[in-house]
Amino acid sequence: MGHNASVTEPTIGIIDFDFLVFIIGFLSLCSVFEKSRTDKKSILTRKWFFYYDLLQVALNATVAFRIWNVFSQSGDLGGFATRNTDAVKSAIQLHYYTKWLDVGFTGLLIISRRWRKINVLHIFHHATIGPVWWYVLRQSEQLDLAAYAFGGMVNSFVHMLVFAHLAIAASEHVSLSQNASLKRITSGLVKLLQIAQCVVCIAHAVYALTWVSGDKIPRELCCLQLCYVFGSLVLFSRDILPNWTSYGRTVHKSQQDSASKGVLRKESQKKSYRGFRLEKLHIKIRGVEYDCTAFQERHPGGDIMSRYHEADATDAYESFHFDSEHSDRVLLRIPKVKNDNKEENDAASAKEKKNLAALGEAEGMAHTGFSQAIRDKYFGKAIYQVGFAIWAASTIGLIWLAMYLARDQQRPVLGGCVLGLAWAHCGFLQHHCGHVAVSGKRSIDFLLQTFFEGFLKGGSARWWRNRHNKHHAQPNRIGVDGDLATTPLFAWDQKLAKKCFSWSLAIQQYTFLPFLAAYVPVFFYTTKRFMWRKGYYDELGVMLLHWYVVGCYFNLTGMWGDVSYWRQWFVLYSVGYSFQGVYLGFFFGLNHYAEARMEGNNTSWPRWQTTTAVNWGIPNKDKNGKVTTLQHCQGWFWAVASGFLNLQVEHHFFPQMPPFAYVFAQPEVERFCKGHDMPYRNLSFLGACGKMFGGLRDTGIEALAARKAKKNE
Repeated sequence: MGHNASVTEPTIGIIDFDFLVFIIGFLSLCSVFEKSRTDKKSILTRKWFFYYDLLQVALNATVAFRIWNVFSQSGDLGGFATRNTDAVKSAIQLHYYTKWLDVGFTGLLIISRRWRKINVLHIFHHATIGPVWWYVLRQSEQLDLAAYAFGGMVNSFVHMLVFAHLAIAASEHVSLSQNASLKRITSGLVKLLQIAQCVVCIAHAVYALTWVSGDKIPRELCCLQLCYVFGSLVLFSRDILPNWTSYGRTVHKSQQDSASKGVLRKESQKKSYRGFRLEKLHIKIRGVEYDCTAFQERHPGGDIMSRYHEADATDAYESFHFDSEHSDRVLLRIPKVKNDNKEENDAASAKEKKNLAALGEAEGMAHTGFSQAIRDKYFGKAIYQVGFAIWAASTIGLIWLAMYLARDQQRPVLGGCVLGLAWAHCGFLQHHCGHVAVSGKRSIDFLLQTFFEGFLKGGSARWWRNRHNKHHAQPNRIGVDGDLATTPLFAWDQKLAKKCFSWSLAIQQYTFLPFLAAYVPVFFYTTKRFMWRKGYYDELGVMLLHWYVVGCYFNLTGMWGDVSYWRQWFVLYSVGYSFQGVYLGFFFGLNHYAEARMEGNNTSWPRWQTTTAVNWGIPNKDKNGKVTTLQHCQGWFWAVASGFLNLQVEHHFFPQMPPFAYVFAQPEVERFCKGHDMPYRNLSFLGACGKMFGGLRDTGIEALAARKAKKNE
């Protein structure tokens, strides 16, 4: 896409007035025609759309395969080493004409009165894409390289598939509307293709701006492609994805009418990927009982709400939604439970007071001055954000070092170990972002979480929040806490041991660490499946961007790529994923796996957290109440190595507290727990390891003995 010095640059306008006049005139005529009609029936049959879609398929296929043929012959799919031949110029000329034809689709929608199909993205794209390609077409006369045609090739290829899908939908012989499941799958594939198109074009422009010299590629064309495609992606996520991702969340009136039954729908247990759903769900928050029957389908945290049916969820609400005005506004829109029976109200109030008295007023953590005092003292400090920035920069540096070791130094195993360590800390960073513990603002922290989990690792931030929120709401509760789903390879209690193999129970204390690596491909699959089934195509786009950038770095984006680079990439990622799985699983196991299992909602929030979590690696004071400098250094080492999750009690008490503050708040939390007769355990690193591996050994021995006794009966 370089300049030809021998050609005199003509003066080029930046506005395609012919195209704009055509748009205004054509759409105005369509609108006048539509308004002049008195009948309500559409005069356009499905055949009109069918033939229009077939024409678009033919033209876009011609453009895509013409450019592909030129690029593939040079072995450069990005066009950075492909000459700007007449074949490429003629293909782009035809691509420009298809943009005129796109306006006809808008006219068909207006005449057929399909107004719901017309949104901001539709108007923006059809009104501006023609002038954009007109400008690129005029500039192409001065270019030596054909990289400018990459966007036209990708766009034509995606349009070919999109209009093929629309042609099938408009065909009189094939009706997707008769098969809702097939319609959802095909429509989802189309939207995923559109997101992938934007992601690939953004990555192409970024690569051109950062790795290709400016004398070869005009910077204004790169910036134009980057800004236009990014703006389209933003509008796509604004206008298309919200409607699509709300699929299946509407509660039918018949379901609301049967809410009085208050039973768990069996068909939802088997078919709904959102989890359990109660036909009646009443939850008490801050003394008010809310009817969450309809809202449970839209709850971002998944089905954890169903576990608080007819229970007080104030502490859980405060823990997850502290200082969230949006959550409070949503809560105000949820209908309150109406009960006109005064005697029943008085009886319920007396029962609630009796339960509160039994638990102790101090154990209502969200209702005590201690909770607010901790937040006032440690939340929102700028110094913690500086520490987070240093932590993030160090992690990104480790990722770059791992890539450098694998590709440039031919040491993919060593690079994989470094990458696994970096990804583990990406996991810690995204964990704290998911808890809104960095900036304190959900919009910012969730975006950062997507960067660390989605772009740097290729995972799903929403999948993590859906899974981890259940863990925090009711930790170590079997059937709720997904982190206990370690069967059939190992288990820490007799209930889960029933789902394990006898041979694995006999040696699980030895196979625990190696088998942690075996769960990595399981999570790799479940995260992608979660994004697809929930319709989170924006996250899928970020994931595709991760793989595209890695592919560019390892030279995997050519026709076949370099075989040696493929091997280095495969070893790097295999070792990295395995190392990350062992690292994260090991540190999490120290905190929870060997602790007590919980059932029901009969325990106060703070007591539940202290019963199911244990701290480790915190320096203990000597007889004089002092801690040596060496002990301080050891404590900070374990805190950083574990992402500050060795202070698990503090983290569960205040998930939104900046992680660096755990160290300083720990003495106060310990005094509070001991002052209210709640368990607070602090083990050494070796003590925590002994308890974890010893728990595995003892569980296996006890389970095998029970099986043997049952067999001998």
